[in-house]
Amino acid sequence: MDVVGRVTCERVIDGLWFSCTLEQDLFAGGEKLLTWKSRWVAGWDVAAQEYRAAGFDSNSVAAVF
Repeated sequence: MDVVGRVTCERVIDGLWFSCTLEQDLFAGGEKLLTWKSRWVAGWDVAAQEYRAAGFDSNSVAAVF
């Protein structure tokens, strides 16, 4: 299987967080099977004193890190 992916990120909310769009095209035998898409938001949580992130994708998966 061949995979071609892209990630585009931008700083949001006065530069405190990153919002990233991820896309990945999957191919088998030269034929495109599907395009997977995801959105991630990540940044520093001052109260917790650690980075936090949340991600959501086109397979209906949501995750908090």
